[in-house]
This record gives sequence, C-alpha cells and structure tokens, in this order.
Amino acid sequence: MSREHDDRFEQVEPRPKYDLVFFDWDNTLVDSWGLVHDSMQATLRGLGEAEWSAEETKARLGASLRENFPRLFGDRAEQARSLYRAYFLSRHLERIRAFAGSQGLLADLSSASSSAHFSIRMAIISNKIGGALRAEVAHLGWQKYFGAVLGAEDCASDKPDPACMTEALSRLGLPASAGASVIYIGDSTVDMEFAQRSGALGILLSDAKMDSRFEEYPAHHQARDFTSLRALLTRLLGFSL
Repeated sequence: MSREHDDRFEQVEPRPKYDLVFFDWDNTLVDSWGLVHDSMQATLRGLGEAEWSAEETKARLGASLRENFPRLFGDRAEQARSLYRAYFLSRHLERIRAFAGSQGLLADLSSASSSAHFSIRMAIISNKIGGALRAEVAHLGWQKYFGAVLGAEDCASDKPDPACMTEALSRLGLPASAGASVIYIGDSTVDMEFAQRSGALGILLSDAKMDSRFEEYPAHHQARDFTSLRALLTRLLGFSL
C-alpha cells in the first residue's frame, strides 16, 4: 500500500521553532503586587477617593498607567499618575523581590544560549514604567539575561498592542515576522491578548483558573509554578533545562 493511501499516516503540521523567550515582569518574574496596591491606595487618598481592596486593585489594573488611568480617573488622570509615580518610585527598589525559581530558570536559559547547539534569546516586555523597570532589572543584576527590556511609554502603544513586540524584535536585530518564534510568558489576560495579537505562543504563569476572562484570548498553555514552567519550556524548546 502506498503511503499516500495508508490512513495510518497522518498529516502533521511542522512544529514551530521557538528560540525567543520573552517575559512579562510584575507578578511573573518578580513579586510586586503589594507595592502596586499600596501605590494605588496612596493615589486614591490623594484624590480624595475611597480606597480599593486588594482584589479590586488586581481586577482594575494590568494595562499601563498611560492606558488605564484616563479610563479610571478621567480629567484627573495626570494628577493620579503623578501621585502614583511619586509613591511607587520612592519605594520600588527596596521592595522588589524575585520569585523563587525565577533567577534559576533565567540562568539556565542563558546558559543554553551560549551552547554550541542552542541559541535562546530573551527579553522583557512589561506595562511598568520603562525607567522603573530597567532600574529594577539592574537592581537584581539581571541585565545580562535580556537583549531588550521594554516598559510602558517606551513604544508608540503599550500592551496589549503589539508595538512593543515589534520594537523588542527590532532591538534583537529581527524582523516583526519573528514573532512566530516567540514564547511569551505572563500572568494576566492582558499578557495573553498581547501574545496572540503579536503572533507569539502565550504561556499563562499562574495558579488561577483560566476562567471567562480568557475567553477571547486564551493562553496556549498554563504553568502553575516555575517547576511546571521549566518542564513545559523543556518540551517546547526541545532540550532539557
């Protein structure tokens, strides 16, 4: 029986070659929600508004200040941004904490990048203010891991718009079409929308249920912790971490 008529053989789509691993920052690699929440409370107090619960802060934030504050505060958006930044920037370096397992994973991916057999390149694309983001990366000594570190207001538009993906690829010397080789790892609906709109493969790094919030832009995969993320990346990249 010829192969083309043997129904034991299935057409298999060629597997994409993933060699770019890009990350969100806050609550993906580092724990920052406590300070984000405290900064929001300081902002609301300064505006004479009622404070939010931690759950309300998580539900209402995710987009950048540039995108989110006009929706939240209308014509007081600039005042709100000034209040938020003043509180946040005075405290962020002393309070930034890396999640257990994050640096080890970055170090192993970086080691693979120097291998004769693999070339994994990494970047950060975040909705944190760009200058503050780079200061935090430097504070942790992680600049060596990333070819590009982009935050809010570094590009024409912030996540979930794909503009920063195009810019990150450009800084790595790659065309926009290389987005198909990107694995993008984040913790939110904004991150998964960004991944899909950029043509990347989105991994949700969270132990939360992928509920109705993800209906329009579901994650391609979910990893509940860094142990499961390491196993998933091993499978997707094709070598052991």
